[in-house]
Amino acid sequence: MSSIWFEQSFKLGNDEFHVIFTKTQEIDPQSGAIVKAHAQGVKVGAITYKQVDGQWQAVSRQPKFGDFGEWGDVPEVKQADILQLSPENIAFMIDAGGGMGGFFESGKALFAYSKNSWRDLGYIQTDADNSGACDEQSEQAPSDEGGSIPCWSYTGTISIVPGENAEYPDLLVTRTGTESGENGVSIVPAKNVTYVFNGEKYVDASKL
Repeated sequence: MSSIWFEQSFKLGNDEFHVIFTKTQEIDPQSGAIVKAHAQGVKVGAITYKQVDGQWQAVSRQPKFGDFGEWGDVPEVKQADILQLSPENIAFMIDAGGGMGGFFESGKALFAYSKNSWRDLGYIQTDADNSGACDEQSEQAPSDEGGSIPCWSYTGTISIVPGENAEYPDLLVTRTGTESGENGVSIVPAKNVTYVFNGEKYVDASKL
C-alpha cells in the first residue's frame, strides 16, 4: 500500500525543486493488515518537481529508491534538515534510531538528490546511551565488589570533511560525552567517528 509520507521544497544551485516522498507498506495477504514487525520498514519513493518558466514540471519519479522505518511504518516528518554535500548534491537528513536491552542510539538517515535522482545513503549514528541498563549511582568505573555498570551517554553533530570524493565527501561526527570502554564496565570520553562513502552508502570508517 503506497501513500504520501511528507513533502518539502528545496534549492539546488539556482534551481527550485519540490519533492513528495511516498511510503510503500507491506500488506499481509491473509489478513489484509499492514505487516508490523520490528525489522519491517517501508519502501521509500519520490516524485520530484522543478520550477521551469514559472511552472512546476515533474523531472523524476522513483517508486522505490530506499528502505526506512520499523514496525511497518516511518516516523512523521514535518521538515527535514538539509546537508549540502557538494554544489550539485544535497542530502535530506531524517531522524532515526532505536533501542534494545537498555541501550539506545539515534542519528540521521540520509537521502541524497543529484542529477534528477534520489538515493539512499544509509544511516549516520550521532547519539547513544545505556540509560536502561546502567547503575545511575555509578558514573565512574565500578568497584570489583559492586559489579555495577556505569552510565554513559554522548551526543554528536555531523559536518563535512573535504576528501578525495568531491561528490560524496567524508562526514565527521563530533561527539561529546562518554561511551563504554573496551571492557564494557568502564567509561571513557566519546571518540569522534568518520563516515566514508563506499560507492553505495556511508559507513563507519572505524568498522571497515
